[in-house]
Order: sequence, then structure tokens, then C-alpha cells
Amino acid sequence: MTIGACSKGEAAAEPLGNAAKPMLSALSASHETDNYKVTIEDLGPYKKGTEGKINVVLTTKGDYHVNKQYPYKFTCQDPPAEGVRYPKPVVRREDGTFEERKAVLTVPFVADHAGEAKVGGVMSLSVCTDANCLMDKAPIEVTVKVED
Repeated sequence: MTIGACSKGEAAAEPLGNAAKPMLSALSASHETDNYKVTIEDLGPYKKGTEGKINVVLTTKGDYHVNKQYPYKFTCQDPPAEGVRYPKPVVRREDGTFEERKAVLTVPFVADHAGEAKVGGVMSLSVCTDANCLMDKAPIEVTVKVED
């Protein structure tokens, strides 16, 4: 199914149909389709009350590549998990690094308690081939260990 055409300038992508959209309530440590994979890199160790960071990593598959014009963003969980704060609730394309087949957004957070903390949200993304572009939302979450 062709969703939207890409040219050298990469036309805007159209959203996937409802049947192809993920359930946004079911967060896990990775989100994968036939065309891409989104994972979280744990950049710990993390300390209570100190800003920590995770990397949200998009890797394309097959003939797909990162859409050069799409306004990628990671929207942090709202409301956040108990004891977690996000200094930047929306991390945007300009905050990341982008290559032909890989995109990385670094997401800051602060955990107010030692122990386990859930960090996550939804990555808005677009991947393209020469023939079409796809837009999607990838819900993702990771549990990190926080030290005193």
C-alpha cells in the first residue's frame, strides 16, 4: 500500500490507517514493525534527584530510510510515572542526531526516588522508500534503576 509519495525533497507522509496504528496504552521496551524498530538505550547509572538521560533510537529496515523533512518528536508520558519528572516534556528533531537509516533523540528525566522508575512516551516518526513514506507513532517505555 502506498501511503504517500517521496521525491528527492521527500514529500510529507500520510498517517497509517487505524488498523495499522499501535495501541498507545501498551508500552514496552521496544516497538518494531516490518519497516523500522524503535528502542530505548539505558544511559545509566542514574542517581536520585539528578538529571539522567535515555536515548530513543529509530533504526530503519529494508529499503526504508529516515525522512529528512519530518518533524520527529518524542512526547514524554503525561502524566509521568510516579516519582519521575521530565525537564523537557517534548523532545524535538533539533534535539537529536539523524543519519540515513538511524535517528536518536536524547530524553532527559529526573527520578525523585531510588529504586525502579518507568521512563517513556511516544515517538512520532516517518520512514520512507523511494516510492512511499509512512508516518507512525511508537509507544515505548523502559524501567531504569535509580541509586540513592
